[in-house]
Amino acid sequence: MGEERERGQSLVEMATGLIFLLMMLAGIVDAGRALFARAALLDAAEEGALYGSYQPADVSGIESRIRDITDGPVDFSDLDAVKVSVSYAGNACAGHLLSVNVSYDFMITTPFVGTILGSQIFPLSASSESLILSPKCD
Repeated sequence: MGEERERGQSLVEMATGLIFLLMMLAGIVDAGRALFARAALLDAAEEGALYGSYQPADVSGIESRIRDITDGPVDFSDLDAVKVSVSYAGNACAGHLLSVNVSYDFMITTPFVGTILGSQIFPLSASSESLILSPKCD
């Protein structure tokens, strides 16, 4: 009888430990997804800043260039989840800086991580600056 109780105790310990390990694994997967999404945001911001260095007055073109990026974990065409802002340090002409900021509401899939953070949505953002190359300033 004592041997059966020990097997039952081992089963309960294994089940408890397995739940903990699976929750850790799910959290690690979420963290990896967030890092991959952050890299996609950074690529998009750099693409917008590159386009803006030649066409700084075309803000809708800069945003369109960012939103046309299709591969990756972020759906840039979602206007509610992905926000794009463009700003200038000075005028929109050669020699001044252009800054592009892209922010995204990342959805956490692991239930307990969202509970710890207070929300299932984690804000991510990336920005890039570029020197405006044309047109020349008056």
